[in-house]
Amino acid sequence: LLEVGCGNGLLSAAGFRDAAPLVALDAIDMDARAVLCTAQNVRRNARCSGPELADRVCLTAAPFQPARLTRQYDLILCNPPYIPVPTSHTATGVPSRLATHGTELIRELVCSAPALLRPGGSLVVVTSRLAESELIAAAGDANLEVVQETSRRVPFDIEDLDPDHLQWLIESRGLEFDNQAFHEIAIYRMRTRS
Repeated sequence: LLEVGCGNGLLSAAGFRDAAPLVALDAIDMDARAVLCTAQNVRRNARCSGPELADRVCLTAAPFQPARLTRQYDLILCNPPYIPVPTSHTATGVPSRLATHGTELIRELVCSAPALLRPGGSLVVVTSRLAESELIAAAGDANLEVVQETSRRVPFDIEDLDPDHLQWLIESRGLEFDNQAFHEIAIYRMRTRS
């Protein structure tokens, strides 16, 4: 398993809680605190410990760099930043914006997935449908089949959005807004086309 943007590590930790534990886990996040949190959650949920666990887990505090990964995976998980940003805005500066704004990681991850997946492996991305066009375009470029497994309408936090960005999301991406903003979070599974 590879988890890109592991955050609190709950997805990674779930693999060690199952009856058939993972053979190996690589987890990456730009935030060193997130990687520490992942380590703690994996340790708490693992059915093994000590050297056995250490031999099976590699946690990295760094940006996603597919060229540095040396193996292929059965499953890659990611809940990337997913708020599209118009070209007139930037997604830098405020830490919360770095975690939510921009769709660059979606493209980079999806396009690198064919080289990172074992035959029969899959990439699972949890993202807003606001970024669906970016995901679908990247999957097409990477020759990946995309299946939306489920979605759920949820409130959309607009605190980090300036009014122009909010208006752009409403007009060009279909963000619902009527005293409260809503969007759909979806789970997409991608596999190499046969």
